[in-house]
This record gives sequence, structure tokens and C-alpha cells, in this order.
Amino acid sequence: LFDKEVIRSGSNKSAGEVIEKTLKHKVSLREFLISQINVNFKNSQSKSIAIGMIDYLHPSGWFISSTCEVAKELNVDISIVEKILSNLKNLEPAGVFSQNLAECLKIQLIENKQFNQHFEILLENLNILPSGKFRHISKLCKVSEDKLFQMIKILKTLNPKPAENFHQENTNI
Repeated sequence: LFDKEVIRSGSNKSAGEVIEKTLKHKVSLREFLISQINVNFKNSQSKSIAIGMIDYLHPSGWFISSTCEVAKELNVDISIVEKILSNLKNLEPAGVFSQNLAECLKIQLIENKQFNQHFEILLENLNILPSGKFRHISKLCKVSEDKLFQMIKILKTLNPKPAENFHQENTNI
């Protein structure tokens, strides 16, 4: 890295200066998503709509805005917004553009090849988990309580806020 920087710049910088410069530029979620959109979307109109939809992401990385409102504000048909949103859910980090916690976790489980019918039932009943009714949930999922605790342990390894590892841009309005 240091040698390339010296050759490119033609100056005599210290390795510390180069490393500091590299670490200063953290990639924002927006930059990261735009680079993926440019690769994954071929149609320029779809690409611009997809980039516009980044502005509607919650800081967690979830897309919690109404697709109807987004379609109206972007001046496109709601079916186009829904189709593009479906494609945006395939971007990294896994779970970005999901519309709720269950969907975010489901996308990550699918990517990790751990998703199955038992997890699907568990995710549909996430709201019961805090109540501590593990016997009831294990019956719903058709698994033993031990297996349920293993499933919960797996869920705890997932990231409920996929955007949190990225540099948050300060937007001046």
C-alpha cells in the first residue's frame, strides 16, 4: 500500500500517513449500495429509482417507508417500486431493505443456509418470545425446547440492524 501510494503520488509520504489517510475514508452505506446497484441494475431508470430508494432507508438499514408514498414521491408506479424493492433486498449487507425484523432475520438465515420451516414459524411468532412462553413456541415450531433454544441462539448471532457497521453520512438539509 505504501509503495503504491508513493509511486502514484510521486511524494515521499510515511507509511503512517498513508494508513491514516486510508482509515479516514470509511465507506458509507449509501456509497456501498450505489456501487452494488450500478452492477445489479441494467436499466438506467430502474437504477435511478433504486438509488432514490436509498434515501428512504432507516438508519438501521430497514425500509420502513410506505411503498405507496415512495412511489408517489419518486413519481413512478407502485408496482415498479415493489419490484425494485424486491431486488434491493438481495444486496449486501444481508437484511438491508427488509421491512421488519422478521424479514431481516429471514434474509440472513437464507443467506447462511439455515432457514427452514421451523425458523419460519419462529419468525412469525417473534412477538411471543419476550413473554418467555418457550413451551408454547416450541409446540408451534414443532421442535423440542432444547432445539428452540438452539434456534434462538442462532438468531442472536444475526444482525438485526444491517446498516450499523457503516459510516453514517451527515445529511445537510
